[in-house]
Amino acid sequence: TPSSVAASSLALSNAAHPRLPPCDNCFRAWLPVLGFILCNTVMNVTTILFLQTAPAALLAAVSALRLPLGNVAFCMTAVMGDDAQEVRAADVAGLIVILVGVVVFRGAGAGRKSGR
Repeated sequence: TPSSVAASSLALSNAAHPRLPPCDNCFRAWLPVLGFILCNTVMNVTTILFLQTAPAALLAAVSALRLPLGNVAFCMTAVMGDDAQEVRAADVAGLIVILVGVVVFRGAGAGRKSGR
């Protein structure tokens, strides 16, 4: 029966640390946590280096692009595999609105510099 299979798999998964409840038996949980810490550290150092060479307004524009591009990444099977989500119209619309805003912002800044 399915319940006996689930019970036996819980017993097997809890064999390494029998005193822990099954939900707390995650001895390999440090791997994704370490991966997150490394990726976050690389992102923060890259942001600092980017800010040293580029204007703060460009950093704000790039930061605004993170969310819609992150949503697009969750739709890619290369990134998510079988768990990839469908592309929604709201994701595409958000990306377009932000890209248009960045282009207009940069164009307005270039127009002011040239004296228009």
